[in-house]
Amino acid sequence: MDCVAVMRMRWRRPGPTRRCGSGWPCRRRTLGARAGAYVARKRYADAASHGSWWVICGPDGDEFCGVIGLQNVADGSAEVGYWLTATARGHGLATRALEAVCSYAFMPAARGGLGLRRLSAGVAAGNEASARVARRCRFQQIGRARSAEVLGDGSVVDLLLFDRLAGD
Repeated sequence: MDCVAVMRMRWRRPGPTRRCGSGWPCRRRTLGARAGAYVARKRYADAASHGSWWVICGPDGDEFCGVIGLQNVADGSAEVGYWLTATARGHGLATRALEAVCSYAFMPAARGGLGLRRLSAGVAAGNEASARVARRCRFQQIGRARSAEVLGDGSVVDLLLFDRLAGD
């Protein structure tokens, strides 16, 4: 199955992932086009401006479960972002993926990593599951940005700010 078909199939399922990965409300008649646009944007994005993104797969390695990525990589720091499909939540996949990305980000460049000193993450207020993932991966909440995140439904929420240093 190609990437677009997988995205269309996943976004068709009910659940909070109705944002379609980019803040779009999901409507069945436009899922294919939107999935195609999302995949094209990520596949050909310039790493310097859009970061690096990886697919999160299920335990068997074939099932698309979400994405995780590093963006705004500069001056020894980067921002991490992640999301899972509704059916993939609650199985520890985001925690394992975030730990893997942190290991890569903090690994010295001489050993194949990025050699970063700091990672940050922003979590929409009320998204307790995502905040738990960050805390499990040793991120510390350092603040709150008020009215900072526009959700797919157009509502605006506070953003909980987290960071983790290489030595944490």
